[in-house]
Amino acid sequence: MALCPFARQLPINGTGQSYVGGPFRIVHHTTEGSNASGAFSAYRAQLEEPHFTIEGPTIFQHLDTGVSSFSLKHTGSPQTNRLSAIQIEVVGFFSHSKSLTTLLSIAKLCRWIEETHDVPKVWPNGFPVRTPDPSPTDPARNVANWIAKGGHYGHCHVPENDHFDPGYSPAEVHIIMQDVAVVVNGETILEAGGYMSDTGHVQAWIRPIANAIGAEITDVGASSITLEKGTVSLPLPADVRDGYAFAPLGLLSGLPNVTVAYDDAARKLSITS
Repeated sequence: MALCPFARQLPINGTGQSYVGGPFRIVHHTTEGSNASGAFSAYRAQLEEPHFTIEGPTIFQHLDTGVSSFSLKHTGSPQTNRLSAIQIEVVGFFSHSKSLTTLLSIAKLCRWIEETHDVPKVWPNGFPVRTPDPSPTDPARNVANWIAKGGHYGHCHVPENDHFDPGYSPAEVHIIMQDVAVVVNGETILEAGGYMSDTGHVQAWIRPIANAIGAEITDVGASSITLEKGTVSLPLPADVRDGYAFAPLGLLSGLPNVTVAYDDAARKLSITS
């Protein structure tokens, strides 16, 4: 039995069913509505509440994570809801960006679920996209992965289902997953969304890091960003999309009085300024 200590408990329809197998996984949804109250009404009418609903900074828990919820379609094989699927509905629309407050709430809840139910920080069927094939036979709905692998899935990844959500952008996924902790002057920057790039560099959302080290962003291009600190101007390559610029943090040592160190064992990058 598991109740999240920082969630607001709000039962909707009653008790869930037992799980029939594992491993545990997290399934991400969007409510396709603009407020939680509308989602709660739909849950009551359709008898299909998730374990959690997130609206900005508020996390509601409707069912104990020790039992199944009912947000996925299930018509035959494989099992969906009862295959140890812990389900989160995010208030909003799959086609819209999610607010930073909402993303940090998702991240906080996911860390608790991962620790409580031993869910790995991976996406077995890939990151969600905003325009997936809605067909239940879409290759992103890999049946073998769904049956065998724990981790994170979008509704868009689940066999037998035909929904698009949650529509996270890659930048939003990085902020949710927090794969590499970014620490500036001893303080963890939760919204940095640090991750190891394919080229072996730790990348993160640069704006909160620039603020923390006293640097100013003076230019944002299609694939670059420029920081200024004191009299030094530092251009950086960057992945710029959806309003976020992710840049390699190791290059910040080119700014005055800034040092960068990465601890691979701890998955932590530390910056001092």
